[in-house]
Amino acid sequence: MAIDLEVPQWLADKCNAWVARLSMEEWTIGIVMALAPNDDPDVRALAEQYPDLNYGRITVRADIEDNEEWEVSLIHGLLHIKHSRIDYVVQKVMRPYLGDTAEGMADIMYRGVVESYTQSMAWTLLRGYQE
Repeated sequence: MAIDLEVPQWLADKCNAWVARLSMEEWTIGIVMALAPNDDPDVRALAEQYPDLNYGRITVRADIEDNEEWEVSLIHGLLHIKHSRIDYVVQKVMRPYLGDTAEGMADIMYRGVVESYTQSMAWTLLRGYQE
């Protein structure tokens, strides 16, 4: 039996505010609650991107709290969705032209750069809007 977890109103409101701040009005953003996104209890939030549909979904761990760390997780997910067209070009257009070894190395390097940049940018944005 699946557990239906309701999205807290404050989370929906924060998401809508960040969608506006990030100029993402052309996107439809869905929020889903889960006990463990991607079956990983260490994951706070997980973003899924569908750039050809202008749709993104953020799955948030059900124990979310209204604090900075969790807000950064929300912003981080929205940034992944906003940048998903860049990811699409890298993954679908460029990677197929690399050999197997180069493709694996490029994927690891790209993910490492994207994740650290996205986390840094999320904190920068949050702090900028708090001032």
